[in-house]
Amino acid sequence: MEIKLDKTENLSNGDKIEIIANVDGEKTKKIKSGKITIEVKNLDEPKWLTNEEVEKKLVVNFNGVSGRGEVQIDNVLDSPLDQVKFTVENDGELKNGDKVKVTLSKDEEEQLLQEGYLLEKDFAPTFEVKGLSIVAEKATDISNLDDIKRMIDEEVKREYKDLSPDKGWGYKYEIKEEKFMYRQFENESEKSDSLGASNNGNLIKIFSVKQFSGGSETKLKDSFTAIIGYSDIILDEDNKVNLAEMKEIKDTKDDTYSLESVIKMYEAYGYTEVK
Repeated sequence: MEIKLDKTENLSNGDKIEIIANVDGEKTKKIKSGKITIEVKNLDEPKWLTNEEVEKKLVVNFNGVSGRGEVQIDNVLDSPLDQVKFTVENDGELKNGDKVKVTLSKDEEEQLLQEGYLLEKDFAPTFEVKGLSIVAEKATDISNLDDIKRMIDEEVKREYKDLSPDKGWGYKYEIKEEKFMYRQFENESEKSDSLGASNNGNLIKIFSVKQFSGGSETKLKDSFTAIIGYSDIILDEDNKVNLAEMKEIKDTKDDTYSLESVIKMYEAYGYTEVK
């Protein structure tokens, strides 16, 4: 005898299930094929996880810069729901004003089911992204850009300051600005570099530097490329940068690197020329 049920999953109390029995008539005459209908009963009533409860009991913070923001979720739901791991869409690319929906993986939904919980219909708890730092899209969006340029120029003069250039044991520098470049966000494929790749909002100047011996018969002693600037250039509501909170960038490339190769290198890091 073969027995089939027309429905075995996703059952609710009150559902009707048809049980069908197929009997091989050549092997027995005592049992006949047939079917009966039974009602589903005695299932535990589910508990529901609602949008309102999740929005009330999740502590959500947003960190980083707008456009590359990340979410931090602390779950303070009652046990056993406090073990559920929630995620949001587009984590790592969030910007202020976004409306992000909390989601659960299939495994997490299955675990909830084992605990006797079902998700509310149209389950999509939503939070607004806010509080992320603002990084200028373009360097020219920075209202006090000239102040930063001046600071870079002053720093390169301090870094490469002549020492007794009229003495034979002294030296002097010839400095030429080659490129002024900006990067809004770090390059995703770039894990670390000497220009502070872990930061966003980077503004640099690239200089060709030559060092000459002092005295009346000066000779070229060294030539290299210097990169000086700042990172963590964060805007306030007036698009102005707090100059005291910027981080200094310094790097040099020796004469085995051509100027063109250095510029190309930082273009690959995500920098573009400021004009």
